[in-house]
Amino acid sequence: MHDNSALSDAWFALMQQLAVSPDHAQQGWQQLQQHYTEPHRAYHNFSHIAAMLRHLAQSPLTVHDEAVLKLAIWFHDLIYDPEAKDNEARSAALAVQWMQQAGFSAERCDAVNACILATSSHQLSLAAHVPEAALFLDLDLSVLGLPPAQYRLYAAAIRQEYAWVAAIPYRLGRAGVLQKFLARSELYFTPYFRQRLEAQARHNLQRERRRLLFFF
Repeated sequence: MHDNSALSDAWFALMQQLAVSPDHAQQGWQQLQQHYTEPHRAYHNFSHIAAMLRHLAQSPLTVHDEAVLKLAIWFHDLIYDPEAKDNEARSAALAVQWMQQAGFSAERCDAVNACILATSSHQLSLAAHVPEAALFLDLDLSVLGLPPAQYRLYAAAIRQEYAWVAAIPYRLGRAGVLQKFLARSELYFTPYFRQRLEAQARHNLQRERRRLLFFF
């Protein structure tokens, strides 16, 4: 569990910084809290959002538009149904709806929409026109480069979210997802994250994949 009060403070501080009205800020927080605290979320919850914000705070990289980057972080997993195929599209739609009501520009709405949609395949080409997209996608995948013990906790949380899938189909499906990442020439788009996390991330992915396929 994550300390939601700390995240609440971070959210309302951002809202004040962006001159969002108290009513819209509160509406946004209620929506975030409703979704990210759903009981089926073992990984895609407030802890994931907090980790991304923490990695961002520790990063020395220049951010073109902090509002776009942070709103994409906050909203990108708003909808998370492991049995659905349109989580990203639905999350993006709700983000844009809230942003429009809060008075954000069409350009910012488009940028956040593109960033969230890009998480469906983690291909930068889907949001290449957005300066924040590379950093945003790297933050989302920073979990892959955790130390082995922490990575195993992440892998276990993902398995918990797919508890409804039988063991063998899960092993094969998850191994296939990992292989798609391993087949990429680079997991991270920014040199900063590539230099710090790429090697460890590949080690973690390879190790998990071997474990998943051990009995085959």
